[in-house]
Amino acid sequence: MLGGFRLYWKIAYNILISYWYDFRYAIKYSHSLTTNEDTKLAVIMLHMHGLEKGLSFSNKKQGWGKDKSLETANLIKQYIKKNGRNEVIEVAINILAAYINDPFSSKDDQVVNSIKSLIKENIDVIKPINQVGGVKNISKPSFEFNYDQLHDFISKRSSVRNFSKKPITEEEYINAIRIAELSPSACNRQTCRVYHFHTPEMIDEILELQKGDQGWCRNCTSLFIITSKAPFFNAEYERYEPYIDGGIFSMNFVYGLHIQQIASCYKMYVRDPIVDEGIRKITNIPNNEIPIICILAGHYKDEEIKSPLSHRIDIVK
Repeated sequence: MLGGFRLYWKIAYNILISYWYDFRYAIKYSHSLTTNEDTKLAVIMLHMHGLEKGLSFSNKKQGWGKDKSLETANLIKQYIKKNGRNEVIEVAINILAAYINDPFSSKDDQVVNSIKSLIKENIDVIKPINQVGGVKNISKPSFEFNYDQLHDFISKRSSVRNFSKKPITEEEYINAIRIAELSPSACNRQTCRVYHFHTPEMIDEILELQKGDQGWCRNCTSLFIITSKAPFFNAEYERYEPYIDGGIFSMNFVYGLHIQQIASCYKMYVRDPIVDEGIRKITNIPNNEIPIICILAGHYKDEEIKSPLSHRIDIVK
C-alpha cells in the first residue's frame, strides 16, 4: 500500500512538472502574449485568411473588411520596415490588391489610400489578379483513381522497423514535403517544418535521449522530426492546434514517402522537459517550434520482413 502511494505521488509530481514546463513555454511563445517577428507574421496570416474567405463569399455586405484590411496594410508596412519582405508578405500584398478591386470592399478613403500606397511601394510583387492571393474557381473534381484504389494505397502502408541500407535522397524527402505542405491547417497558417537527420551518429544521439528504442530504431537511414511553430497560435483556445495541424502534416508526409516506396514508422516524441531541452540542443530545432513527432524511415529491403499485424477495429459498426 505504501509503495503504491509513493508511486502515485511520484507520477503526480512528474505530471505537475511537465505541465509547469508547458505553461512557461506557452507564456513565452504564444502570439497572444508576446510580440516578435513571428507573432506579427501570425496576425498578418490570420487577417490574410479572413480577407480571402470574405472574397469568396457570394453574398457580401457593402464595405466589408474595412477594419481588417486597414490593420493588415498597417501591419505589413511595419513588418517590411523592420524585417523586409518575404513570401508571406508578398502574398498578403496581393490579397489586399484583390480586396481593393472587389466591388463590395470598403471605399473609405483611409482604407483605400493606405492599401494603394502599400501596393505602389511594392508594385514589383503584384501578380495577375488571383494568381497568388484572392480567390480561385473550383468545381467538382474528377480523379484518375477511385475509392478502392485510394483504400488500397493507404492499406498497403505498414509501420516498418527494418530497413535496407539504401539512403533516402534529398529529392525523395523533398517530394514527400511537397505532398505534406498541401495539408490543411488552422486558418491556413502552415506552421509545420521538417528536420532531416541521416548520419548514424546524429540518429544515435537523438535516440539516446528518446526512450523506447528497443534496438530497432537504429535500423533506419533517416530520422525526421516534424515541428509546428508555436508563435502562430495563442495559448488559450488554440493550445492544442499545433499538435492537430502537425499530426495531419505528418500523416501526409508519411504518404509522400509511401508513394515513393519508402518505408516508415512513427515514433512518439517524448515530452519530458529535460529530454526536450536535450533534443533541441543537439538538433538546433528553434525554441519557438514544438516538436510533434519523430518519423523513422528508410527504403524497403529486397526480401520480405515481418511487421505487427496491427488489426484495425471497425469503428463503422
